[in-house]
Amino acid sequence: MILTEFHKELLKRIKAGEKSFSPAGIAVHKLKAFQAEAEAIIELEQFGLIALKVIQHENASAERFYELIIVEGLTLSGRKVRGSRF
Repeated sequence: MILTEFHKELLKRIKAGEKSFSPAGIAVHKLKAFQAEAEAIIELEQFGLIALKVIQHENASAERFYELIIVEGLTLSGRKVRGSRF
């Protein structure tokens, strides 16, 4: 597991209480801009550092986009990484 600075920033936001992640708007370019954040959040869940509650997809122009991710919070492993590495 390699945590990027982006992953670490997301963990900080989640620890601070942020639970809902979504694009800045519904235009296709805003949905596309959100995808990197959505994928990093999903990676954190795959690493076992956070628990996800909801992942929602949107179909726009025959493309599939993440449009909403709700995080339950840090897992025990996430709290340990958070406390020891940053």
